[in-house]
Amino acid sequence: MADAEQLLKNLLTIIHRDGGQHTDDHGLERSVEDAAQKLTLRQGRAGGTFPAALSALIEDTMGDSDTVYLNDYEQFATAAGPETAARADSEEKDITFEEEMRLYIATLRARYGAAAVAAVRSATGGIPLGEVFDQPSGQQVITFDRACAVLEGRTDLKLADARLDTLKEMNEALRVSVIATEQAKADREVKRLKVDASEQDFLTRYRKLLRLATLTLGEDVVIAHFPHFERSSRAAAKAADSVQS
Repeated sequence: MADAEQLLKNLLTIIHRDGGQHTDDHGLERSVEDAAQKLTLRQGRAGGTFPAALSALIEDTMGDSDTVYLNDYEQFATAAGPETAARADSEEKDITFEEEMRLYIATLRARYGAAAVAAVRSATGGIPLGEVFDQPSGQQVITFDRACAVLEGRTDLKLADARLDTLKEMNEALRVSVIATEQAKADREVKRLKVDASEQDFLTRYRKLLRLATLTLGEDVVIAHFPHFERSSRAAAKAADSVQS
């Protein structure tokens, strides 16, 4: 069953052309339904298999909403790459910075004793070192900026050595990475809002298309060309009665 589900997800990825993002966001059932809608329109238009009256109704009702929706979703899915890369870079720099900071503290402890370590803790606002690195990377950068200004002023303890200069460089690199991550996240959010709007427009137009087609052409025509369309209960009962008679 798991293999079959994965195969279905792979197929949906091909249909949506989004690397699996649509299925992840909306779930398997919704993804299958949307894929059926897209394929019906895409294949019918490309193959010219719709009756002329239905084709005209589709063009008047749908316009290019399906293409816009597809393109917007592809852009949204593609935007995940830069955000993921920026986040990974930020996390890597965060870990490296923490390792270097712990070496710095160990060096101070060995060289100057408890007074130097206490000075570092005071410079972070009394926050224990372990809790400093539990902070989000952006807050951690701010905490170190504040601490660095204090440490450089403690000339009596000679804390501003080459290792502190290295930490300042690493903190600046982390700052740049955090900003890049937030920018990538914001860019993707803009694309998400855009795809939400185009998706809603597509679905609204699609539902309108089915209603108009049913009213003007009849349910039999709609069912013949939109396999996922469900016959209304009244029409289904009428069809069953006609078969029985």
